[in-house]
Amino acid sequence: MQVCKVQLVALLLLSCGSMNSHGSKILVIAPLSGKSHWQFFGEIIKTLADHGHHITSLTSMPMIRHDNVTETDIEFDRSPLIPNTFENRGWWVGISMMNKMPGMCAEALSIKKVHDIKIQEYDLVFIGSFVNDCFFGLLDGIEVPVIIMNPNALFTYFHDIVGNVDFPSFVPVIGLPMKYPMTFTQRLLNTLANFFSSALINFYYHPSVEKACKDAGLCPRDMRSIHDIAAKSAFIFINNVQALETPVRPYVPAVIHAGGLNCRPAQPLPEDLASWIEGSGDAGTIYFSLGSIVKPKDMPENFREVFVKVFSTLPQRVIWKWDEASMPGLPPNVKLAKWLPQQDILGAWDS
Repeated sequence: MQVCKVQLVALLLLSCGSMNSHGSKILVIAPLSGKSHWQFFGEIIKTLADHGHHITSLTSMPMIRHDNVTETDIEFDRSPLIPNTFENRGWWVGISMMNKMPGMCAEALSIKKVHDIKIQEYDLVFIGSFVNDCFFGLLDGIEVPVIIMNPNALFTYFHDIVGNVDFPSFVPVIGLPMKYPMTFTQRLLNTLANFFSSALINFYYHPSVEKACKDAGLCPRDMRSIHDIAAKSAFIFINNVQALETPVRPYVPAVIHAGGLNCRPAQPLPEDLASWIEGSGDAGTIYFSLGSIVKPKDMPENFREVFVKVFSTLPQRVIWKWDEASMPGLPPNVKLAKWLPQQDILGAWDS
């Protein structure tokens, strides 16, 4: 009986100290981010929504279905931004996008739906990195906490943004064909590439974005630089797992590793796909996809013929993500599909 009284008193004390919990209003700005970026952003949004927060998402590709999520589609065609990756490779892909981005970003920023949003009414703002740079202009002078979402590992430029020390002496720059440990020559080239990439952003790309924004009358003439606005961000979420990084490196607390958020247990495959994989027997199945940024239609014919020839010699069956229902000379061990449940295929036990 005494124990019951103690429990009752404790319960009453807890009840007196309880407070009502209200979900926050959160704005997500990533209207020019690609589908692969949204795979990461979407999981952040859905997790927040599941915890009772109310999300407004500024996007050009609605893909989240949740009662607590309102998607504002700016209906902007971002396809001209993506270069033909068979003609532009390596760093040239990034430079090609940099040349197109200032004008395209300013065009997207001019859309009425963007300016109808009252940012100061929100409790928190998430903004996608890279192609959404001109949208940082909306955050200048706004006293709302900001979190940057980065769909990759941390690039050189973002180390400077969050005050994290970069180490080109032993950490290879993303995009270079180098791996740890590097030779002296590689470390020298890596350091030069580190300096060049930061200079390219700070002295060419961002000034071009700011100029396009101001010339179009979409940003105030006295707006702070994109660098300075971004540097006021509270955190940056990166799609990376620190335990899997090589080499090991330190990070400031503002860098939050959130890699793997979009991973989930595999679900049962559609019947036709499951039977195709099971029919491969002990040889197994190969899943071949070029991702969302590389368009199969851009593939030169000689490239396609090489893939077809190689696949035809394999003992495995091949599931090929392709944007057409058929192709010339398709071998019998290859199956084409415009869309595939990638995580479920990779989670199949015999693929």
